[in-house]
Amino acid sequence: MAAIALRHTDYYRQLRDNIIDRKQRLTSWLTAKEFIVVPSFINTIVVRLDNSKKARALVEGLKRHKILINFGGNKTDKVGLDNNCVSFVVGTDQQILQLQSAIQELLM
Repeated sequence: MAAIALRHTDYYRQLRDNIIDRKQRLTSWLTAKEFIVVPSFINTIVVRLDNSKKARALVEGLKRHKILINFGGNKTDKVGLDNNCVSFVVGTDQQILQLQSAIQELLM
């Protein structure tokens, strides 16, 4: 597998750059909505909320929109995150738009 990746470095570089760009855009959007985004170097975004009640409400609200994210309070999910945190993987542009739309609706 690594040998294949080495023969297609341009493809994987573009893929990496696209993920970084989507993550930066989503992070900026979340920050503008006053979410606390925990810095990371992977394609996962961790958001810390004021308390576990708000974190669980976000998780449950997104579930109603058929968007699944990880909840720090579930110790089998994300070791090291407390129950004020939720995390999700940076997805496609379409998935990010769906996430933003759902969060916007939940904030109203």
